[in-house]
Amino acid sequence: MEDVRYFEGAVKDGKIYERKYKDQQQIGVTLDVYDDLHSAHEELAASYKEYQALLIERGIIKAPMSPEEQIAKLTDINERQSENIAALSAKVEELMEAFRNPPHVASSGKSLIVSP
Repeated sequence: MEDVRYFEGAVKDGKIYERKYKDQQQIGVTLDVYDDLHSAHEELAASYKEYQALLIERGIIKAPMSPEEQIAKLTDINERQSENIAALSAKVEELMEAFRNPPHVASSGKSLIVSP
């Protein structure tokens, strides 16, 4: 059995309203209004694409990257970050080793860390 919902409604100026008690709430639009909105959206989208192409042509903005270009760029960034992390980890290990085994001890008995 289908879930059928009955309601009291009205159509005014291309808008569909549901009436509940003394209130009414817009729940949709007529097909004519929808078609008008859809046409306006299509025109705006076409204008946007033309304007974007003009800005790209004049060098004001860059063309959007393709998914493949985005993946390649992110892969490169990840590789460089991994190299940076490895270099920093090696430096931290080097400093920790210098702290654990200072190169020499001063006569006062306190350790001195000497820069390489």
